[in-house]
Amino acid sequence: MGTQEAVTAGEYKITWKPVTTSRLDTAALKKALPDVAAAFTKETTVRRFSVA
Repeated sequence: MGTQEAVTAGEYKITWKPVTTSRLDTAALKKALPDVAAAFTKETTVRRFSVA
C-alpha cells in the first residue's frame, strides 16, 4: 500500500489510517500506587474475529 491510506481490491476497500490513542500505563500505576491499581482493575474476556 505504500503511503496510500486506501486501496480497492475487487469489491473490498482496504484502509490503513493512523489512529492516535491515549492509554494508561498500568505498569507505572501498579508500581506507584498498587492499592489504587488493584481497586480499579477489571478483567474482561473478548473474542477476536480475524480473516487471513
